[in-house]
Amino acid sequence: MNSEPTNEEWLKLYDAALKFKAIEAWNWMYDDYLFGVQNPEDGEIGYCTVLGALGEVFGLIVYMGQNGLKSYLTIASNPENMEDNVLIQDCLSATYDDRKYIDKKDMAIIKKLGLNFRGKNAYPLFRRYKPNYYPWYLTGDECRFLTIALEQAAYACIEVKDDESFLPDVFDTGYCLVRYFEDDKWKDKQSRIDTGEEKRKITIQTNELKLACIKKKSVKSEGKWEIGFFVNSTMPIKEKERPYFPIVMLMVDSISGHVFNAYLSEPSDYYQNIFDNFVEFIEKTGVIPQEIFVEKDDLQTILYPATAALGIKLTKVKKCRMFKEAQRGLLGFGRRLMR
Repeated sequence: MNSEPTNEEWLKLYDAALKFKAIEAWNWMYDDYLFGVQNPEDGEIGYCTVLGALGEVFGLIVYMGQNGLKSYLTIASNPENMEDNVLIQDCLSATYDDRKYIDKKDMAIIKKLGLNFRGKNAYPLFRRYKPNYYPWYLTGDECRFLTIALEQAAYACIEVKDDESFLPDVFDTGYCLVRYFEDDKWKDKQSRIDTGEEKRKITIQTNELKLACIKKKSVKSEGKWEIGFFVNSTMPIKEKERPYFPIVMLMVDSISGHVFNAYLSEPSDYYQNIFDNFVEFIEKTGVIPQEIFVEKDDLQTILYPATAALGIKLTKVKKCRMFKEAQRGLLGFGRRLMR
């Protein structure tokens, strides 16, 4: 369900946010205190952490499901890498900000609801974060779940204030306290978390007849290419309603460093997009390289169906030097434009 929240849903969310703010849980909660709230609507667990112990950003972050949990664990293990951490977050957020940080759409909702806020960090601000996308406004189902998360977080935080052992240490025990709704009431359970890095399954759609035709018509060269992809956080694309940071694939000559092709993909389904662009480039140029070097396992998996069909040697290496130089150049150009 992707509809916008109703007025009633917004009012419940703002009410829950104000009540959570009133307890000032950041005075005793830290961002490594993790607990879960299970969504009664779909069973997904939101993993919650309180912000504000450092006196900078105040609020509640709810990491969504297994992907959200993995993003939290990645951020917790490397907190200094702020730029990359923002790009991988998969969460809902409820924070408290000054008026100058509240945009027109948020203010329109606040005015429509007849709400008034005054003072420092007085305005609740709600956002949905997805990896490589701009923070965005809530849908109706996200609004309802964030309301529940704030209500249950207030309960959990007060319990921790009275008894710090209420929450297990996730990093020491591998268990997380989860609040869940059953028999018309909220209950607690200890749930084991998966801290492993389960790989995303890569499924590529191929056209064997098309690949056979390309191989027949193309010329086999002695060339060796380096191919890689990365998130370009310096040049956001705003052509759609929700801006995003594109996935950039570069095809580079391994000797000269010449960039044959640069392809930009939206973050969703970029594996298939990278494969399709690679095949289209070979078809367009009519040239098949002798060998392709890649650094990443997933890129090797993506390209293999095409390279196998076209008779290209595909080699995984520790570092693609020319690709890295091209990547640095593109990111440097983007940073200069942003100044």
